[in-house]
Amino acid sequence: SITNIGEGYPFYAQVASKGRLVAEYVQSNPGQDSAFLLSVIDAQIINRTPRPGVCLVLCGANDALANVTLAAFRANMEEMIRRLRAANIRPIVGTIPPNNNGTTDAVVRTYNAWISRWAGRESIPLVDFYTAVGGPSGWKAGLAVLDGLHPSPEGNAALGAAVVTDMEL
Repeated sequence: SITNIGEGYPFYAQVASKGRLVAEYVQSNPGQDSAFLLSVIDAQIINRTPRPGVCLVLCGANDALANVTLAAFRANMEEMIRRLRAANIRPIVGTIPPNNNGTTDAVVRTYNAWISRWAGRESIPLVDFYTAVGGPSGWKAGLAVLDGLHPSPEGNAALGAAVVTDMEL
């Protein structure tokens, strides 16, 4: 649901890239987790016409809220990336933005540590959304809406800028 409020970070990434990135994205809905995204990746991304050349996978906030095990989250992420690569779609992964609930953010940090190591090991480009909008102390002021989970318009702009910066666009 990170892309469910406002324009979403992909729009801001396109703007910040000055047209070098053309963002077409599947807007998710509240509550969708990595298992759900895995179940729809073929229909929504891989079998799409025209097929995208690149897919940035950002998920895990809802997994963290539900305290899904790292093993289950990891298996879903690994399978999504395997499918993207098999379809000749270049995968990119993003770290999960902060959650202002300390207990949930501890799970987010665990997932993010794994995402960062895995991306490096598998040569998957990584966008560090977590650091771009905050970090262990939560979202930077003004970048999240009141729930402490979803980005404000300014937060979406910061997430979009992180895509451009980290992808060197």
